[in-house]
Amino acid sequence: MKSNQILFAFLIGLLSNITFAADVTLEVNNVISDRGHIVAALCERGEVFPRKCARVTRESALKSVTKLYFKNVPKGTFAITVFHDENDDGKLNVDASNIPAEGYGFSRDAVGHFGPPKFDDAAVAVIDGNNQFTINLIY
Repeated sequence: MKSNQILFAFLIGLLSNITFAADVTLEVNNVISDRGHIVAALCERGEVFPRKCARVTRESALKSVTKLYFKNVPKGTFAITVFHDENDDGKLNVDASNIPAEGYGFSRDAVGHFGPPKFDDAAVAVIDGNNQFTINLIY
């Protein structure tokens, strides 16, 4: 009997340390054309937000609204960055004044001052199950 209780306590301890995976659906609004791709990055705290994030996905641009998906994301706090790569060169193009020349946006529609927003301004919670976030592109 005592060995069953110890085994049960051990299993409960193991299960309490499991991080369940979640899915994230990202709805990107205000897409001005069908040209190119919409590129999104899901960034964990500690990554170089918004420039170097481990989770990146892209979908063909659909005028008005484009949906993107991240699968098997651990629950936690993330910030999301998105841009409309209209010319498919793999980067957010900027003009001579370093102002984005393609559409871009961040989770919570966060805005920065003379650059991208801080991680905490764009932070969203990913919980178990399905998570949906919306970003409105700025051109």
